[in-house]
Amino acid sequence: MWQKFLVLSGGLGRSPYIFDRIKQEFKQNEHPQCSQMQIFQANTPQLAVVKGLVHDRRQWYLTDGCSSVFTHRIAPWSYGIHCRVRITKELYIRDEEKEKIVPDPYRPGEQFLTGRIEWIIKKVRQLPTITESRLTGSERQGDEVSTECAWEERFTRTLAPGSTDRLFVDEFVVSDDDPKNLPRSMSSKGVHKLCELQSNLKIVAEKDFKEIGNRWWSRTKHHFEIRHSIRIVLGPNDTQFELLFNNKVFGRTATDSGLIHWDPVGKTKKPNVENTPELRDLK
Repeated sequence: MWQKFLVLSGGLGRSPYIFDRIKQEFKQNEHPQCSQMQIFQANTPQLAVVKGLVHDRRQWYLTDGCSSVFTHRIAPWSYGIHCRVRITKELYIRDEEKEKIVPDPYRPGEQFLTGRIEWIIKKVRQLPTITESRLTGSERQGDEVSTECAWEERFTRTLAPGSTDRLFVDEFVVSDDDPKNLPRSMSSKGVHKLCELQSNLKIVAEKDFKEIGNRWWSRTKHHFEIRHSIRIVLGPNDTQFELLFNNKVFGRTATDSGLIHWDPVGKTKKPNVENTPELRDLK
């Protein structure tokens, strides 16, 4: 990807010293993808960001929310969720992960591998140079996040008959690693806890859940399956979540701060493996 223009904006964008030094740097140390790049200063650099946001919101209102100047944003991190995986013949399990195997309490003979991470959004990594990657610069690794459409992830929970414990806590994590080599488990290096999200479905009646194993011939123990979704909206400087069940919103972090607990990146905590969702319904 050939870089054609570089526009300086923001408070320091009006500095003649910075403008001259950047021009000298690219002139003395020519970059293969910036050999013909032109450098400009915004007319009012200290107001450029504010004007851009105002113009974006104005266009959004004029089109009844159907169009925006910025339709996509680049994901700076990879975002994932701590989950469990049903063990199959195709699943590769490392020796150090075998101690994380737990039985399925409702299906005799079946097991889960806990502590795994399902990566929902992968960060964008621009390939460095055409020579090194042998690809065009437009071919990138990772996901571009839409500002107009939320990411929706589906979860499956299990519940014993008569149980009122319907408050589930999930751990969302982030990683700055290469999108092709993201950590697979919570014990791996390079993964950090982002937040804990509470999914509270106490007000939902038991009859609204899927009943399983309620026939006398069934080998599966009697239980209920709870299937719900979480919408994720990645903004320019925040992350919002919505809890949905049967296509109805049961909570938003934007209006209910009790639904979420943020953790500083790098501060980790051992998750409760019994309340982690099963991976099979994470699409």
